[in-house]
Amino acid sequence: MIEEDRNSRDYWNKRVKQHKSNEQRMIWYGDDWKHEAINFITERILTTFEGCTALDLGCGFGRWCHLFYPHKYLGVDFSSEMISLAKEKNSAYDFEVDDIKTYVPKKKFDLIFEVMSAGDFALQTSEFVEKYTPYANVAVVCIHPTETFIKFIDIS
Repeated sequence: MIEEDRNSRDYWNKRVKQHKSNEQRMIWYGDDWKHEAINFITERILTTFEGCTALDLGCGFGRWCHLFYPHKYLGVDFSSEMISLAKEKNSAYDFEVDDIKTYVPKKKFDLIFEVMSAGDFALQTSEFVEKYTPYANVAVVCIHPTETFIKFIDIS
């Protein structure tokens, strides 16, 4: 087990190298029930945005990209190793290396979301939502084992 800070690039780059053959092991949520709950909630929420443009912040190896059309998805992660693996496994999708604490989208997306990432970057859900709401057309979504937050953008 790596004893480094989960907020560091080195930590996540080493995780990829250690577990490259088994992407499922790269992400853990603690207890098995939390892992299953996060998968269930994430699939249900994100599939409601089918056909939307999506910005996945803290995308890791692109675990959720398959829920969106390749030309409508962008994944961003600060780990170059994670992004390399994401591109290798999901070559039809776009991925960028950047830090979600400082990242500024170049355009608006219908959906901006993160799954278990903001906390790794020491961002509170409210900070994440406040930072990215101006770049969302429809919703900003944060998914965590202890809370799931969806902010719908008022388009009236």
